[in-house]
Amino acid sequence: MGCSSSQQQQYAAFKNSPPLTKEQFEQQMAAALAEKTARVHAHNDSKIEATKRSQQVANGTAKVESNQETKPKLVEKEHSSDMNEEKHSTHNSLKSSLVVEGENSGVVEEDVKVTTNTFTADQSLPELTRAIAPDEYGNLVPDCLFGSNHVAVLSNDARYGNLSHGILVEGLPEEGTTVLPVNVNGSHSGNHGAGSTLVLCSGWESGVDGAQFVSAVYVIRSGSKGNNLHSALMKGEDRWTFAAGDDGILMISGVGRSRYAVYHNRDNLVENVGNRSRSLSTQMLTGAEGKELVDMSADKHFVLLVFCSHSSGIEDATVASLYLVSCNNGIVKSDFINGIKGSEYKSNVTDLWSFEVTNQKLRIRGPDGPCRVAFVSNLHGNDLEHFDQRDCLTTGEDEPIRGAVTINNNDIRGWVSRRSAVLVTVNEHKEFWFPGPQLKSVGKKWAFQHKWKKDETRPGLSLVRIFTVHKNVSGSSVFVELDGSPQQLIRQPEGVLYALNSGGPAYTALNDVVYTSEFSQYASYTYDHMFGSRCLALGGVKSHGRVPQIVTATNDGFLYVSCRTSEVEAEDEKGVKYEVGDLPNGKAILRLHFVPPNVGNISVNGQQITGAITEQVKNQKNLPDSHTAHQVDIPIVIKDHKVALHINGQMISGFALMDAGKYHEKQKSAQEQKEEAEAKQKLADQVEPLSRTLAKKEQEIVGWSQNLLVNASGEMGDMSHWNVSGAWKTQDGGHGTEKAFVTSHMRCVKWQEVDLTEVFSEAYLDTSPPIQASEWYREGACGGGFYSLQVSLLTADGQVLKKYDSGETGNIYMEKQWQQELVEFTDYGPGLRRISLQSYGKDDKFWAGSYGPVISDATVRVKRETRVAEDDAFVDVNLTGDKSAVSSSREKLVSKVLSDNEELLKELMEDKVLVDIDPVLQKQLQFSMVKPSGERKKRKKREIRVFVSSTFRDFKAEREELIKKTFREVNALCADRGVFFTYVDLRWGITEDQTNHGQTIAICLQEISRCHPYFVCLMGERFGWSQVSEKPDKLLNSSFDYAIENFPQELGWIDKYRYGASVTQLEVMHGVLNDSRDLKDRSFFYLRDPLDRDSCPEGVFKTPFACLCDRGRMFVSVPDALCLPLYQMLGAESEWHHKKQMDLRQRVMDTKGLAVKTYKVVDEVCSYIKKDLEWCVEQDFPKGTELTPLEREREAHIAFADVRRRIYIGRGEYFTQIDNFMMTHQKEPLVILGESGSGKSALVANWVGKVEEREPETFLFVHFIGSSADSASYLKLLRRLYEEMKKHFGFGLAIPSSDTNVVQDLTAWLTMAGSQSKCLLVLDALNQLDDGSGTEGSEHDLLWLPRALPPGVHMLLSTLPGRTLQAIQMAGWPTIHVLPLDPSEKAQIVTGYMEGIYGKTLSEDQKALIVDAPQTNNPLYLRAVLDEEFGKCAHVQVRVYGNFRNLTEKIREYLLADSPKELFAKILERLEEDFEHGQQPRLGLVRDTTTAIWCSQRGMSESELRLLLQVPAAVWSPFFLSLVENLVNRNGILNFFHDHLRQAVETKYLSTPDLKQSTYLKLADFFASRRLDDRVVDELPFLLAKAGELDRLRATISDLDVFERMVSSEDGEFELINSWKLVLHKLGTVCEKQSDFEMALHFYREAIGRQNRVVTPAQKLQLTEGLLGEATVLYLMDNMAEAKKFLVRARELATEVLGPRHHYVSAIINKLGQLSYKQCRIDEALGYFLQDLNLTRSEVGTSHPRTASILNDVALVYDDKNDRFAGQLYEAALTILLEVFGQSHLDVATVRYNLGAFYFATNSFARAKFQFSEATRILRTFLGPTHPDTIDSQKSLDEMAAFVQ
Repeated sequence: MGCSSSQQQQYAAFKNSPPLTKEQFEQQMAAALAEKTARVHAHNDSKIEATKRSQQVANGTAKVESNQETKPKLVEKEHSSDMNEEKHSTHNSLKSSLVVEGENSGVVEEDVKVTTNTFTADQSLPELTRAIAPDEYGNLVPDCLFGSNHVAVLSNDARYGNLSHGILVEGLPEEGTTVLPVNVNGSHSGNHGAGSTLVLCSGWESGVDGAQFVSAVYVIRSGSKGNNLHSALMKGEDRWTFAAGDDGILMISGVGRSRYAVYHNRDNLVENVGNRSRSLSTQMLTGAEGKELVDMSADKHFVLLVFCSHSSGIEDATVASLYLVSCNNGIVKSDFINGIKGSEYKSNVTDLWSFEVTNQKLRIRGPDGPCRVAFVSNLHGNDLEHFDQRDCLTTGEDEPIRGAVTINNNDIRGWVSRRSAVLVTVNEHKEFWFPGPQLKSVGKKWAFQHKWKKDETRPGLSLVRIFTVHKNVSGSSVFVELDGSPQQLIRQPEGVLYALNSGGPAYTALNDVVYTSEFSQYASYTYDHMFGSRCLALGGVKSHGRVPQIVTATNDGFLYVSCRTSEVEAEDEKGVKYEVGDLPNGKAILRLHFVPPNVGNISVNGQQITGAITEQVKNQKNLPDSHTAHQVDIPIVIKDHKVALHINGQMISGFALMDAGKYHEKQKSAQEQKEEAEAKQKLADQVEPLSRTLAKKEQEIVGWSQNLLVNASGEMGDMSHWNVSGAWKTQDGGHGTEKAFVTSHMRCVKWQEVDLTEVFSEAYLDTSPPIQASEWYREGACGGGFYSLQVSLLTADGQVLKKYDSGETGNIYMEKQWQQELVEFTDYGPGLRRISLQSYGKDDKFWAGSYGPVISDATVRVKRETRVAEDDAFVDVNLTGDKSAVSSSREKLVSKVLSDNEELLKELMEDKVLVDIDPVLQKQLQFSMVKPSGERKKRKKREIRVFVSSTFRDFKAEREELIKKTFREVNALCADRGVFFTYVDLRWGITEDQTNHGQTIAICLQEISRCHPYFVCLMGERFGWSQVSEKPDKLLNSSFDYAIENFPQELGWIDKYRYGASVTQLEVMHGVLNDSRDLKDRSFFYLRDPLDRDSCPEGVFKTPFACLCDRGRMFVSVPDALCLPLYQMLGAESEWHHKKQMDLRQRVMDTKGLAVKTYKVVDEVCSYIKKDLEWCVEQDFPKGTELTPLEREREAHIAFADVRRRIYIGRGEYFTQIDNFMMTHQKEPLVILGESGSGKSALVANWVGKVEEREPETFLFVHFIGSSADSASYLKLLRRLYEEMKKHFGFGLAIPSSDTNVVQDLTAWLTMAGSQSKCLLVLDALNQLDDGSGTEGSEHDLLWLPRALPPGVHMLLSTLPGRTLQAIQMAGWPTIHVLPLDPSEKAQIVTGYMEGIYGKTLSEDQKALIVDAPQTNNPLYLRAVLDEEFGKCAHVQVRVYGNFRNLTEKIREYLLADSPKELFAKILERLEEDFEHGQQPRLGLVRDTTTAIWCSQRGMSESELRLLLQVPAAVWSPFFLSLVENLVNRNGILNFFHDHLRQAVETKYLSTPDLKQSTYLKLADFFASRRLDDRVVDELPFLLAKAGELDRLRATISDLDVFERMVSSEDGEFELINSWKLVLHKLGTVCEKQSDFEMALHFYREAIGRQNRVVTPAQKLQLTEGLLGEATVLYLMDNMAEAKKFLVRARELATEVLGPRHHYVSAIINKLGQLSYKQCRIDEALGYFLQDLNLTRSEVGTSHPRTASILNDVALVYDDKNDRFAGQLYEAALTILLEVFGQSHLDVATVRYNLGAFYFATNSFARAKFQFSEATRILRTFLGPTHPDTIDSQKSLDEMAAFVQ
């Protein structure tokens, strides 16, 4: 944009004119303001009668008056409205609109100025300001300007705009100028005023190749006087120009045969020439069908501006697009201009619509679904109807559905035009329905009414919406929202009379008070009140930022983020006045809400209350650098039923009126307070430390002094230390600084002199050291202005040695980007003593206020002396010396820093309370961390194993119901708590063979012991298997003998009950009665009511129990002669048995404290059992005790080890060898070698078990690689190790998140752990490491393991031959070989395993078959055979057939397998044969079960498998019993016992990538269909990644609920990062490009915005995390002032939840310090750093890496102050990090770099070189040579060459 000649002259005159004095300037401005006010008043004399906005818009133009001055606007924006008669919940915003607002009457420009701006689809339309937006009710409201405003709406919905007022003008046959009938400035007709015009052009341009058809659409913006106008090309060929004639008429010049259509937003400035252009508004039920727009047979060339919109199903899934369509002799060209879409619309806006010609008809096609289309054109108008939107777009029917509703606090009343169901929603949740038949006929309408029930709307603000439900033409249900909906309902707490949110929408505060919107009560659209004010309350609206959550001192930030202020430009509207009527008289409380603490002049009903407000504000905190909320309660008396509140000089955010006698503030109950305190404590214990970044000294100031200027950017809030002339002020936001200087309309000059002799010696200054001076500037709020910089080098008497003058820079338009003026002085000679820096700025528009250039970050630095220090040497810091002496010295150093700055520290502490600084050295650990517990906690197995005892024959119905229903429901509850539920029912479990061998009693009583303490007994009329001495039972006696002989200590007591007691009685005695003291709480007895003859009706007796059914007892009427003895009627074996059973029942009932219940029917007892077992779950595993992800993973590995400890027969020398190695070797791991299945894992598991027993204080980390899919990742292994160390030792460090740091930091963490206690790391099966590529990757080279172990750390590894073993051999690590089993060992295993596990034995021949087979030398093979043959065949086949006739044959068959893998393949075949054939076959059962487990990440639960496979219990139960011994159960999650079974499944069922992918996908679909829970989050992202479903993966991990669950744990967060890596592929490239901070801000603000009601401690901490994230982004964007507000609020919230001395709070304080340091507010930064140091030292001591980080920060401040004490601080920080992390760590590199810079500045050049060398080495190793930090370090190292050889 250029300047006119007169403007150039004016600029030149202005530049050369002397500066105005302040008085002259104020006089000129007063005169200009008076003239402007007079013009406005004259224009406003013709007051316009107000009409409804909806009527104005419907007429095509609307005039709205306002008083706000701003710039013109041209905006295209999506809008929605709820004014429709016909509404659809998915289509109610289905329209496309273009809104043009005209130049306002308050802007005057003298000269003709014609400018053209071009913007394309790639450049959005210039959105100067927001022109129009929906109000709280969905109505479109224009954002008016100062003075008169004229708005025209062009919409494709005919209800919102009239497109038929376009004027058609034919141009000249040849090129030339055509007059358009538009008065562009009003001078032609005398109606002054601005306007906006839309012009459509088409024509023929002559050229060498003949005439070419061209077209375009322009927007013209005109001024009110002086023929001023601007034109902007929206789209097309820019072949036309515009001007205003002498009479103010718009003129256009362009190509020949042009045709124009003109649409102007002011009908009184358009001459009616009678020619109208053609327009059309139409719609389609589905855009894919297409629609005819124009018959092209009559017109050769024309242009259309087409408005398209489409809805894809939900309210925010709407899209609007604008096209320019050019037509020439049947050829169509369409150009996309712009578009916008809702957040849920997924398609691209640019390619949704297409245009084509068919049979000389122009047609449009769009996306599938409801569409609206409209066009304006330069076609001739015709008699054809231009409106075609009468059909119902929702249903597709000819007549639209109509209806209306009235909603209030009492009821709902409404009607619909057709009888149909009506849906009512409250806050977007379905509340209730009116079924169609319930509607009543009233005339031609169907009416409904509903009175609100108490529980249907809650206190506060509710949004009610009402829809009628119909079927559309395709048969789908659609929802049509009724007129009058939505509606807000307000229910105030008792005693609240009135509440208002000033300047904002309605809001429900946390105390349930509803602050209503002032819009509906105070909005004004008339020209009668105070010259068009849009608010009857006067004043104006101001916002305190876009993020309500940053307002401090409140959790109702939304109430404070907007306010109404009395300080506005219009004199008539200064002040704020609220008048509230219809109030009850009497005593009341006026509650005021505001942000600025300064109180203006406030009165109520004419009485001043300013003093009372001031007194209350004095006692309230006002956090600096933030928006602090203030609330005051003022007692008042209401008279005449009204309150008049007048405010001047103050901003008001809201107010409320409460009845003084009735209103009571919402209070938390004692229980709520207790729960909140517990929640806070839990968060304080669990919250992870914030990551800390070590600050690095900036490269450009290495070797230079600190900035010698004071208050260089106005950080003191004023012009202190500067000499000034002119009207300066400071404002927030400079160049990397919090503040900046702003110039004004006057000539503003500031200068400062620096006395260099205060810093440097005169001798050094006479050497002419290099000097740098600089300053940054940019244009002010309104652009333009002047700037210059002058720097002078002065002698002691003020003579100039050298001077720099930048010259004046004018017309500054740099898009608000900072520009630097920089100069460096050298060779200026001796005599320098002072430096003077002077800068000047001035506005070029003469506007009142501070609108001139902004100036910031002035610096003066001098190169430091280069005289070599006396003690300089190329050496490192001293790392030797006694540890206690080093700790003592370090403690004294920290104490000195804190003591020296105690006053500064107290000044910035919010609570003014310091942790005591003890001058006497206190004894502390090297790392003051949590001391690990000396005793390993005994884990409580998360299992409920219930023994069910009863006689067998008379409880069939009860048992069946328990199995089918009750136990399943209990199991579901257990699964939710992470508990594994099992019931033991031995009614089928004692085989004939076991009975014959006398094992019955032993098996039953041993199972009761295993189930301890859970015992359930059902007692009826039968006594059970028993004997008397007179008639002994041979089998029963043998069972007694077996139990007593084999288990004399445990079961010897049964001998005295050999006669007269039943087996069931023994179960009851062993389970409970022998010792009921600690068993009775979990033991439950259920006694079925017995019947005697007297209780039976006459002629009726109780049938045997076999006749019972689920409904209870049956009574059968028979002749008396057939009546049986009572004991037979009751089902007892005999009268003796009946008496013994009654005695046993009585003993049970007489046992004190025993849980005994009686029942009559099956349903009753099942209900009792369910309730009792659920009580056990609640008592033993209450909510909140669920395992964390870390605990779950730990339990999984423990379970894997436990299975391998069940029976172990191995050589004792293995244990001895391992023990000896661990005692004698300190720095290298021991590796166990052996073939697959040789027993390495069993050896490891059993040796670890022994260590657990004898070394309770040892930190043990055991990881069985390959035990699950995710256990094979070395990165996950290391992450788990970090988590375990952090949990055990209480390390206050963040776990590394990047792959590089996970490996890099391992040695440092192990060093810290080893210094605390002995550490043992056990990693089994390294050969099974898998990075997911399917090949042996670099993880098998074991480079991720430390080559040498730190002191106190031991490591045991195991592996198979292969790449891993080669890496071990290259490292030279010692090994132990596990040899195959010999025959004697195998025989011991067979005997011990079978009798120990199954209580069974094999025949000698069967033993020999197994022992003699060479394959069974492999322990895994041997175990699999024993499990399969005896565990399956003996358990199943012998049970069925009653003998072992098939067992020997099966053994021979399995021994044909040569390896464990082949054996497991045979096992799979056997399972297929047994369970996929027969009476109830389920084809694919084995494959589907095992492949689901194979594909899952962590395994599958039994319930998940049942649900996935949809297999009935009758098929599943026997199959699962046959499979379960080959699985490991980890708290209910099943996985393979050994990798050989995993390999067999892969070989048999998943042999190709396609099979794997399809199975992954099937399992992913299964989990995706489930309700979201932790299991879904565990599995779904993993499965989608494996299936290659990256789009679905991205959508899944982007879901907020999934995201929150994943980031709730370290492991989940790691999975989230890996998932995003996979989705984004090249994450590194993406991160480099994420200088797109605006997108980062968008995501953070979306996350923060979702937390609009923050109540619980967890919510507050979650909000804190979001605020910290956005603060980080703002910090990176150099928006320090805004970042500080976020940090201050984050600190406040964290302090409220965690307390002021928590490490999380101290880390936020550190971030505040780093921000202040970046702003050059070094004293303030030091104060924050010292607070952090004080808190951190009290928590972790002075030898922790966190302390080192803070010492580095403090040292930076001391360094900037030229204080040599900085060197001691740097050195202390470095020694801490070297002790913890070793020589190669990035944090070490940072501190070495800073220390090197300090050494360089203090002339210790050799020491500096050493530090830079080490820093460069580390940075090159980990970041590479091209990283900016590496380059900086290398550059500093290179500079050392000039000083050190």
